[in-house]
Amino acid sequence: MICRIEQLRKLSQLYSIPLVDFLDNTRELRMPREDQIYHSVQIPFQNLNRPASEETLEEDIADNILPIPSVQPEPVPVPAPQTVYPASDGGTLDISRPAVTGTIEFGTEAIEEPVSERTEEYGPDGFDEEPSPIKKRILIGIAALCAILMLFGLSRMFRGNDEEDDSSITVRISDVNRLALGRTFSAFIDDDGRIKSMGNLDISQYTDLVQISAANSWLAGLKNDGTVMLAGSSSYTEAKTWQNITMIAAADTHIAGLQDDGTVICTGSDEACKVEEWKDIKYVYAGNGYTVGQKKNGSLVVSGNISCASVLESLTNVRSLSASDSYVTVVDDKGGVTCYAAGSASSLNTTSWSGMTSAAAGSGFAAGLTSDGKVTTASTDDAFSKQAAALKNVRYIAARGGTLVAVNYNGDIIGAGDNTNKVYGTASETPEPSEETVKLDKVTNVSFETGKENVTIKWDSVTGAKYYMIKVNTMPETSLRSAKNSTSIPTKNLKNGTVYKVTLTAYGSSEEESSEPTVLEFKYTAAPVKLAAPTNLTATATEDSWNLSWDAVTDAAEYIISVNTDPATKMTSTKNSCSIPASSLKNGSTYKISVIASDGKDDANNSDPLTAKLKYSAAAVQLDTPANITAESGENHWIITWDKVEHADSYKVTVGSDTQSLLVTTNRAEYIGSLKDGEEYEVRVTALPKSGSDAYEASEPGVARLTYGAYQYKVTVKFTGAQTNTVELYLKKGTYAYSDVLTEYLTDGNMLSDPSRTFNVNSNTEVSDVHTVSQEDICNADGNIWQNGACKTPEQACSDEGNVWKDGACITPERDCLENGGTWSDGACKTEQQICDEQEGFHWSDGACVAD
Repeated sequence: MICRIEQLRKLSQLYSIPLVDFLDNTRELRMPREDQIYHSVQIPFQNLNRPASEETLEEDIADNILPIPSVQPEPVPVPAPQTVYPASDGGTLDISRPAVTGTIEFGTEAIEEPVSERTEEYGPDGFDEEPSPIKKRILIGIAALCAILMLFGLSRMFRGNDEEDDSSITVRISDVNRLALGRTFSAFIDDDGRIKSMGNLDISQYTDLVQISAANSWLAGLKNDGTVMLAGSSSYTEAKTWQNITMIAAADTHIAGLQDDGTVICTGSDEACKVEEWKDIKYVYAGNGYTVGQKKNGSLVVSGNISCASVLESLTNVRSLSASDSYVTVVDDKGGVTCYAAGSASSLNTTSWSGMTSAAAGSGFAAGLTSDGKVTTASTDDAFSKQAAALKNVRYIAARGGTLVAVNYNGDIIGAGDNTNKVYGTASETPEPSEETVKLDKVTNVSFETGKENVTIKWDSVTGAKYYMIKVNTMPETSLRSAKNSTSIPTKNLKNGTVYKVTLTAYGSSEEESSEPTVLEFKYTAAPVKLAAPTNLTATATEDSWNLSWDAVTDAAEYIISVNTDPATKMTSTKNSCSIPASSLKNGSTYKISVIASDGKDDANNSDPLTAKLKYSAAAVQLDTPANITAESGENHWIITWDKVEHADSYKVTVGSDTQSLLVTTNRAEYIGSLKDGEEYEVRVTALPKSGSDAYEASEPGVARLTYGAYQYKVTVKFTGAQTNTVELYLKKGTYAYSDVLTEYLTDGNMLSDPSRTFNVNSNTEVSDVHTVSQEDICNADGNIWQNGACKTPEQACSDEGNVWKDGACITPERDCLENGGTWSDGACKTEQQICDEQEGFHWSDGACVAD
């Protein structure tokens, strides 16, 4: 257990001792004399109005000393306009070790205060060397309290290893979301995790912040445990319940959080928060009414009401981005900047810009930051542009409305434009170097060690150096401050095979002591990452192949499979499965199988092999389904037949709902059962392989729906007359007309003489003398003439013979000619005039044939 800062503050006020002296473990405190304090003094969190027994003292401590997790440190005041707050690891101020704040460093550089000034703070008469009785009682109380506190602290320390941190991730300070600007405030997280702010938003109670993002009137902060805090007038309190967040983005309309699995969570505007389907997101940004996600491949996804959404989603070379109410500002991989209007804002001309590491846009202006800390602007306000150009050694920039704020490498919040709410100040001045100032030695013996997640940079310590600044020209630039002679860069910020410029500078107690920068190049080669070995190998045999499968391995691009067939089989597969041809395998043999996961780039990253011995059992071939199932009805039985199935050893036959099945060895089965005449039954026939066969398996059942008919008797029919043949047919018991059952058996167009005649069937029956007649007989019997295979009327037959039908009789043409007074000559009927004219030397005149 440790004291709350409020308790120490009360002691400070009581004894008029500066709070910083209580916090400095390197100092020895001496209490004031008796006559310098009130006689009614009561030590904070100790009740002197009753005996201080162990029980009462323990109760007082329990009432006034809080556990570490629930305590938040209070700020140590520093002069306006900047406010600096201490940040600690556990949410409390541990007085057992030096504390670090924005302007006072405890344990690293003692505060120099003259003894005379300190004496004046404590009282005009200085310190009393001999404690009074009252002072003794006070000191005894303090000593007892401290002893108990020490016991609780030791108990807490030994118990600490058993307590688990609920958070599942740790987020570290990076170059992401270090500077935030609202309408009336600004805030910055320095390299040591201290928060500096200007303007009118009080964030003094918040610690452990690694990122901040601002809307107009409120600020969201990301803690190092992946949780979110809110300061100001935000209504999106749901964000406080989020966990495992790695980046935040705030706007007036909503707040979005990037989760450690690459997905995005959001609360507020429904349109802006349509981010449920997003995956593989690396950064997230928010403006009024919209959200932008930058994927790991550099492309963008957009949700919400923003006119340039389709243009943004078409970009593929995005390095960094900033979102505001008016613009989405994009820095490409070459350092160029483009401002896309989020609504009706006027265009900003940044086409000539290059070499930018980051950019921001406000109302009517854009600002870009170069790697050497200079600011470039696009604005029609010359005074603003001049003011911005004067900013030096800038590390981060942010914009809102008509204001641009920046943070320089001294940690000053500076800026240009509207400063009505005092959101920025001026840069701290660096004293001119004196003749006695000696520059620190340059950093030497720099080495790089590449790991899976970080590249560690080490160098020789420089005498007199208080800290080191390390810059790497990543995009955006990486800038680190280290109190030790080592630091690390996350490999996720580096591109494999790229050469980076690394600058290291040692800094002493003052800027003028800084060393000359050490500049060198470092080529990043990603450390080999050995893939995990595949697991859960299974094999399934089919008719044509042996199919192998296993669990997929993260980051594997392909798999290398080896099987000791003869000859050996070796193949690669981009899926977590493969097929071995059955033709290369021997049924019943055991094979050794090896599967290795590969990234497809470097064999050094290949996984250990998954090896297994599996027995190959060839898949049985399913027999063909029986087809053409028919049944011949008998008296209370069926004769069922079907097409023979190749390789079938037997057949199983079932009829209807009968649970009993027939097992036969041929493609014919006789079923005897209670069959009802005219009722339909489902007949199922399954082909079966030889018992114990591994080569074949039972077929799917062949199915037919058949109607049972009563027993049919054999009927023998003998035809006479026009046709003299015998036919056999099967009929059920009953009476039948010739025309109903015999017509189909007539041949050559013959007909039944008496089609209405009937016969009875009571048993096997013979129907004899079924007289038939030919069509010619029928034709002639009707008074017609059978001519040329057809039945014709006498008139038709006469005409077809070339004769003339006249007065009900058929006469020749010659006779017809003579009867009509003509002369038959040369096969034709002619008049006397025609004959006269045809004779030479004669002609017809006045009704007579005369010589010429």
